[in-house]
Amino acid sequence: MINTNFEKLLLKYFNKTEHKCYKQDCNKIAIGSHAISRNISLASISVDGNMKYFKSKRSGKESKTLILDDIGMYEASKFQGFCLEHDGGFEFLGKNSYKYNVKQILMQCYRSICYSLFKIKPLADQFNNDSFDFVRELVMKPSVIETLLTEVVAESNDSIEVFTEKLGKDRTLIECLRGRLEELIDEEVLRFSYEYDKFYDLKQTLEQTLEILEETKTNEPLVKFESLSDPFGVGFFYKRIDMNIPVALLNQHLIDIRGNATFLFFTVIPYEDGTEIYWIFDNKYRHVFLNEWEKMLMNEIEIINRIESSMMHCEQWFIDPKVINRIPPERLKIITEDIYFIHERNPFKDYDLSIFDELRLNLLENLDEQKKLREKNKINSIATREPSHVRDKKLRESVLKSPSKIIERQIRQT
Repeated sequence: MINTNFEKLLLKYFNKTEHKCYKQDCNKIAIGSHAISRNISLASISVDGNMKYFKSKRSGKESKTLILDDIGMYEASKFQGFCLEHDGGFEFLGKNSYKYNVKQILMQCYRSICYSLFKIKPLADQFNNDSFDFVRELVMKPSVIETLLTEVVAESNDSIEVFTEKLGKDRTLIECLRGRLEELIDEEVLRFSYEYDKFYDLKQTLEQTLEILEETKTNEPLVKFESLSDPFGVGFFYKRIDMNIPVALLNQHLIDIRGNATFLFFTVIPYEDGTEIYWIFDNKYRHVFLNEWEKMLMNEIEIINRIESSMMHCEQWFIDPKVINRIPPERLKIITEDIYFIHERNPFKDYDLSIFDELRLNLLENLDEQKKLREKNKINSIATREPSHVRDKKLRESVLKSPSKIIERQIRQT
């Protein structure tokens, strides 16, 4: 069952609790800041001050689902991150759609990371409690136990009837099952701790980098800037294109690179006259991310594809309602269902359905025939999916094999 006490803690954290400013050594109370500018970014993709976004909604006693809803410019990307004084340090970002030096780029990166840190902090606070009640309830859900039991039975080569009979007689089997559940709990706690620690380290790193830029008066002109490695091991890619992509995106992805968990922050800032794209990552894997970055920048349709892939892998985004209204109901229903099953997708692989129909159609003439057909199929083809109960079973199985995915889902739904 869903932990209603934890839901109340989240509600208190996001809506009622006073938060300290995120600026190091500042103890002032934070105000309502925006990770993305209301006036020049969110306003460019809103209709009557509103956008569309996915929010979680209770679905029975054991789970939540995601539904499309309206959100106003005042609430979208809002978080209590900085006091009035330090929020003023982002004034340039709120008034200018162009960046002119490295510091301005890093200021946006810093603000995006602080937004993510704010979203995950209540989970980290919960897991600092030795009881780990929320994690235990997450793992001990009947659906997860059922899936785990099925896996253990399969490994035993017994039928469920024979296994159940043995289970009543052999305590070693009970201990085995209990041990597997405890392993899941440990993995869940470890993953949350890893993600929070990484976000916090990134925040500290960017503060140090910005201080170095300020002290040395280093401010490389943006003419030559597209990527940067800071002295502390964080990599950044940045690109501005002269095309409005009507979505504001603040996604974070846990990425598995050769068995190693790492992160990618993917930020998209829309303006009336263009769009900015930011990637922030562990520079140790720069060669991997650079390869994906260069593939994305091959042409504008690939940029659209990669943004759509990120959108379907994490739902921290706000979109122009006109885009949603152009999507046929049948396709929109599939998209709404697909966004829950993140285990089926990879943020570096194309999503097979179109979200940005109008943009896609405008860009088709620049493609060869094979690519043109591929992109048209995302609009015209009737997608087929496995039955929901089959997809849900595979999602539960993925919990056992890859805890990071289900934990990522829990973070996104807060």
